[in-house]
Amino acid sequence: MRKDSPQQRLTRIITESVDALDPLDRADRISHCQQTGRHGVDLVFAEHDVTLWWADQKLAVVEKSVFTDDDAEPHLAGWIDPDDVPDSVPDEWNG
Repeated sequence: MRKDSPQQRLTRIITESVDALDPLDRADRISHCQQTGRHGVDLVFAEHDVTLWWADQKLAVVEKSVFTDDDAEPHLAGWIDPDDVPDSVPDEWNG
């Protein structure tokens, strides 16, 4: 049984991935975030893995099981379930 939560695992993965970047790559990504105002890491869920993107570049790909328990469901409590996100803009948003 894992002792850390899925959020703690995600934090560790992001931290270790950023720390492993070449210093120039890291500086370029930070500059990109500052220029675009888009800060943070995006998660893209696929069938078997989760891809982490930072500054419009792939940061890491992790097996989805890292964030699951015995029932094989992601447990990122309070986060958006990617299955709930529509793949098109609702008509009422096209004002």
